[in-house]
Amino acid sequence: MDVNDMQIGGSHYRMKYIHWDFVCDTNMPYLLGCATKYLTRWQSKGGVEDLRKSLHYLRKADELEIYMPENKWWEKPIFDIFGRPTTEQRIRYYTIHFIAQLPAPEANIIRLIVGGHYDMAENKLDLLIEEELSKPCSGYTNQDPTYFRG
Repeated sequence: MDVNDMQIGGSHYRMKYIHWDFVCDTNMPYLLGCATKYLTRWQSKGGVEDLRKSLHYLRKADELEIYMPENKWWEKPIFDIFGRPTTEQRIRYYTIHFIAQLPAPEANIIRLIVGGHYDMAENKLDLLIEEELSKPCSGYTNQDPTYFRG
């Protein structure tokens, strides 16, 4: 049995290309792996708290100036002198493959993180959190203002 075929505790990582494979395939640093993990699962597991965790990890990576290896893959040649894909090309390939499974806001934020644009990614995460917090609570049915749940 493949390890990817099982999950302990929930089903929030059910994708064709799983987050931990993306992190391993791109040699993503720990803090960025955590930031992208929480961003990837927030809708199916931790909600706004996961978005805040993602932002927290991203800010720590920014503070320590931790970036993806060779994060300017769009400026470099696609193949090395032996015709093999370069590190930049591998990162680009796996990033595109991974974010294709995600909703646009999350995909854009991960693209910015991989590209080293932390300020822009942090702004988009802040906006996503604000947007989510401004939504009315779904499933709330008690309209009695005197009701107190204790």
